[in-house]
Amino acid sequence: MAKGDLPDGAHAELHAWGQRGSENFTYNLSGGYLDQQGIVKKTDYDRYNLRLKSDFTKGRVRIGETIILTREYWRTMAGGWGGQGGNPVGSALKMIPVFQVYDPTAVGGYGGAYGQVVNIASPVAQLNLEVPETRTTSAIINGYAEVSLIDALKYRLNLGYTNTFGAHNDYTYPYKVGALFNNADADLYQSKSQKEYFLQEHTLSYNKELGKHNLNGLVGFTYQNTRFDVQSGSKSGMPSGIQVLDAGTTNIASGGYAYESALVSYLGRLVYSYDNRYVLTGTFRRDGSSRFSPDYRYGNFPAVALAWNVVNESFFQPLQGVVSNLKLRSSYGVLGNQELSDYQYDPTITSNANYVLGSTQLLWPGAIQTTFATPNIKWETSKTFNVGADLGFFENKLGLSADYFIRRNSDILLRVPIPLTTGASANAPYINAGQITNKGVEAALTYNNKMGEFTYQVTGTFTAIDNNVDFLGTGTQQISGGQPTHHGQSATITKAGGPVGAFYLIKTDGIFNSQEEVDAHSVEGRLIQPAAKPGDIRFVDYNGDGAISQDDRQYCGSPNPKFSYGFGSNSSWKNFDLSFFFQGTYGNKIYNGLREDLEGMNLEFNYSPATLNAWTRRTPRISRVPSSTTPT
Repeated sequence: MAKGDLPDGAHAELHAWGQRGSENFTYNLSGGYLDQQGIVKKTDYDRYNLRLKSDFTKGRVRIGETIILTREYWRTMAGGWGGQGGNPVGSALKMIPVFQVYDPTAVGGYGGAYGQVVNIASPVAQLNLEVPETRTTSAIINGYAEVSLIDALKYRLNLGYTNTFGAHNDYTYPYKVGALFNNADADLYQSKSQKEYFLQEHTLSYNKELGKHNLNGLVGFTYQNTRFDVQSGSKSGMPSGIQVLDAGTTNIASGGYAYESALVSYLGRLVYSYDNRYVLTGTFRRDGSSRFSPDYRYGNFPAVALAWNVVNESFFQPLQGVVSNLKLRSSYGVLGNQELSDYQYDPTITSNANYVLGSTQLLWPGAIQTTFATPNIKWETSKTFNVGADLGFFENKLGLSADYFIRRNSDILLRVPIPLTTGASANAPYINAGQITNKGVEAALTYNNKMGEFTYQVTGTFTAIDNNVDFLGTGTQQISGGQPTHHGQSATITKAGGPVGAFYLIKTDGIFNSQEEVDAHSVEGRLIQPAAKPGDIRFVDYNGDGAISQDDRQYCGSPNPKFSYGFGSNSSWKNFDLSFFFQGTYGNKIYNGLREDLEGMNLEFNYSPATLNAWTRRTPRISRVPSSTTPT
């Protein structure tokens, strides 16, 4: 099937596989191809993959490997031409539709906006005049060797190596689109990247059963190393359609960077069970990351879990006809997080920061610190307490699993904004910024049954999580985010006492329908919105200072749902199977930032049809859309 035969958003997928072997040796070879067309025209993705897996056993020795080879291709959307529309999806919503799409007389062949309008690029021109493509080739190789040393004691070596080579090509044709977008010469940007990942794991495991007692233990050491480097170059002025850097003549630029990180771990696990009734599990990890300074490189992360199979107790036997499974569980554990950029504990010095000095105006070369170091950053920790139960009824046809948990993340790794006066505010440093607590319940109800050759399973899920920032930074620190439009204010604030990314907005209280209503909106005889006129929005003076400002923002909801739910089913009959799953959320808020542009009518964008019902003096009590949404 050719790509052109697929409708937008469709995909084709092919698989082939085979398995062979003997008593001591087995192998499996499989391959696949995926072709998926994007919902947006000119975007697509395809992937080829080949997988080989084999195992060999001889006496006390067992060895094997898995090799996966993958070739991928992406054609993505243009990233935006500097206007306020952004990528083609944003431009399609904001572009005024009366402008012509094509213009044979223009360079590039596409029309666009002109006159006193906001600089929105034509989405059709963006998709056709810029071609961003990415190709990657990956090889994932994993091998292992396992030796039975003595009875119940095994040594295992795992080795892994991944090599991913990527090539990105972004070519832009010469164009003149409307009066606002002009590219005199063809542009070409190319980058090559290589990422190498190496893993080695050494483990000793012990498994012994003595009567009703079972003991399973493991100790090990692991080492992970990641290396990544990128080289890039760009030029302009090549003949149209030629995508070779040496064909360019102007705007010559090159760059490159590299990083390397390592993680070592010492680990141990002990599992003791008695009579298939009581299970005690203890684990311990000591991890060391190169992303932290030598004084804070290592973190210790223990965990303990206890389970009780009540159904296997003698006093429970009379109920087993109805209750076929009852297991009670409890656990407490600590995990570490080291997901931050490399080298953050060292300051970054940028060279070629030239400076003009003296009466002769000589240009002196120099260097400047562009990133502030935080050498005392350390591991972020996540402490989780969990209690739960698993129940089965009627020979486990009906199953219920429920958990209650408290997860507290401490020493959270965040980039915290710093003042502009520091000279490096564009690269906010990482700090251990605070503590966040999540409490919640998770439950799943499953029903399994079989009728002849037809089997089916029905599953329902429910999750409710309460998210709260306990403290952040110095205690009064706030992190703003969620800027909804090119020119708008941030819509969210993360601060102590509320959820992460909570919406803080200036609330509205209807529309001024007359000058009398404008005059009545006052404090101690002073107008709260002195520039307002009939048809404008009435804003709530939340802090009561007699003026509308960012200080009047108030909590308006959380992006986190009060609860989420799901429903699904798996069924099969002979050689046919069918699966589906639906999920949803309730109670979370979504901020539609596009309405500021599409319904604001204060900037020359494409307007929403809702503005056809904007406020007028003839319909003052009917319309919910103001004549302008500009704060007054």
